[in-house]
Amino acid sequence: MITDALLPLTISNVRHVHSTPLGVVMPCARMFASTVEMLSSQEIPRITNLNDLSTGEVCKNLILAGIGELTLLDVTLVDAGDIYGNYLFSAEDIDLNKGKAAYCKLSRLNPRVQVQYKELSVDWLTVKENLRGFDLVVVTSCSLEKAIKVDSLCRELHIGFFFGRVSGYYGFAFLDLGLHKYTRIQQDPKEFKPEFLTVAYAALQEALSTTLVSASPLTQHKRFRLFICFRAIFNFEEINKRLPLPQDEIDQKTLIDIKNFILKNNGFHPSVVPDTLLLGIMDNFLLELGPVVSIVGGVLAQEIIKSLTQQGCPLNNTFFYDGVENEGTVEQFGAII
Repeated sequence: MITDALLPLTISNVRHVHSTPLGVVMPCARMFASTVEMLSSQEIPRITNLNDLSTGEVCKNLILAGIGELTLLDVTLVDAGDIYGNYLFSAEDIDLNKGKAAYCKLSRLNPRVQVQYKELSVDWLTVKENLRGFDLVVVTSCSLEKAIKVDSLCRELHIGFFFGRVSGYYGFAFLDLGLHKYTRIQQDPKEFKPEFLTVAYAALQEALSTTLVSASPLTQHKRFRLFICFRAIFNFEEINKRLPLPQDEIDQKTLIDIKNFILKNNGFHPSVVPDTLLLGIMDNFLLELGPVVSIVGGVLAQEIIKSLTQQGCPLNNTFFYDGVENEGTVEQFGAII
């Protein structure tokens, strides 16, 4: 069973890249080693309500990269369905706390990383005081209502925010880093020159309120249709306080009506997004396919490391993956597009 998942990350005494430009004039191997050394000296994250995207990929990738400390947070138990979708769980873990079960495997991946677990719920992170001290929060398979709440608090506290989801053959990753400073390397024939830049990110609520213009090139691509489908499903969840049930005719009709309303409200004909695509995503919304999880989880972990080290600009601001077409694209939401 897939449940809400949050991954808050915290670093103590972060070294600013502009004062310690790691790897600026180093060969690639030394640059990577220095980045890992930098990450290993930090205290980092926590994860709550574990699923395959968060534990199997994001946590695994961060631990192997050398993140200093990671704490798993979850109050749910491993069930029979989990052992087929997450390689960190086995039949012996059934009825164990997911955080404890994942801890046993993750703690062996890298001896330089301190892994812990705590039995805490997702709601704990919707309290402002509980987020103080974190530098980064990653949300996977969380309800949209909770994700917006956590993102709002993160922006207020100047904490980076990531939101990801995998549903069948499709997945996305959203980033909100507020005003993010990073280093870009200008390659010169004689020397490497670091350039220090700042980029602004939109809040999740702002991105969801994006005005869609029919003449925009985005509307000609499948990622536009994926955006509408995910938006419709999350709107259904917000209205009904639950996700639509697979193969349920009433839920199917309600979901199609929500999709059509979104399109008409933005000046589009309902046929722009086929009902079959929406219902296909709906029926597989809680299914996480391994190859898709690997790609979306890899992108999430990659962008987390980029944001923490401030080496290069993290993507701005939404990554879509289409497993049917085997295509990944980045789109910036939060304005008229």
